[in-house]
Amino acid sequence: MSKLKKLTIAAMLVAIQIVLSRFLYIYTPGNLDRLSFGFVPAVLISYLLGPVYGGLSAVVADVLGMLLNSAGLAFNPIFTIIAGLKGVVFGLLLYKKELTLKRIALTFVLTTICFELGLTPIALMVYYGSAFKAVVIAKIPVQIFFCVVKIASMYLISKPLLKALDKYSEK
Repeated sequence: MSKLKKLTIAAMLVAIQIVLSRFLYIYTPGNLDRLSFGFVPAVLISYLLGPVYGGLSAVVADVLGMLLNSAGLAFNPIFTIIAGLKGVVFGLLLYKKELTLKRIALTFVLTTICFELGLTPIALMVYYGSAFKAVVIAKIPVQIFFCVVKIASMYLISKPLLKALDKYSEK
């Protein structure tokens, strides 16, 4: 695949990611978490183009998303770094691999534990002075639920989506 085609795919998916993450989301009670389907394009970029494109695209989506709709929050580079790391991990676990239920589940369980329940509460602690333990305890039920939603939705859409992408790439 040419670099131009890779950049085009990444740019289109970043645009979709921004719309899903910054404009079509819900906050959990207490505004502890923002839930959206912005993970789908992020995973697709990493799956199709690899960890480097996945990480860089996540950083671009985070920065552009903040510029377009910060949702009243201040820019925090720690969250941008976390987004980039998540894109890299998606790429390391999924790039050039079959999207089986086991692989998808492993990916989302690992990223939920490492990022949503690990690095994000640390960033909240550093940035806002939040108590790490209290944030993690409050986030656990929401993240378990959303992890299941991510696994199920990614598994259900992966096969038809990849089939459509294969048809498109043949042209």
